[in-house]
Amino acid sequence: MKRKAMLMTACVMMIMNTVIFLYLDHVLKQEISVYVIQMGRYKKEENANQMIEQLKKAGYQGYRYQDKDIVVLAKIVCTQDEANQMAKEISQKGMSCVVKEYQIDQKYKNEVTSQKYEHIYEELKS
Repeated sequence: MKRKAMLMTACVMMIMNTVIFLYLDHVLKQEISVYVIQMGRYKKEENANQMIEQLKKAGYQGYRYQDKDIVVLAKIVCTQDEANQMAKEISQKGMSCVVKEYQIDQKYKNEVTSQKYEHIYEELKS
């Protein structure tokens, strides 16, 4: 009987430690807002490629990632003002876009500023 009680106590303590660890991990995770200038979502790769070409002709890089659709982005930035300014410039060049705000892990901030978005795409999908 004493052994069962000790085993039960150990199990309960392990579960409590796991719950506390998961809670602290969630609470301590630092997130930042990023602003995505999204050009569109496409079912066909050909259409996504055409949008990227159109962006390049207008002087922008153009990025894409795949979730349910192919998503084409002009850029990801850290401030809403910068995103709105870029969206305005793109609109003045005859293209439509939307600015979307996402919360991502702060560890990706350098990747946003250096325009290396590969890891960020996974954050945008969730």
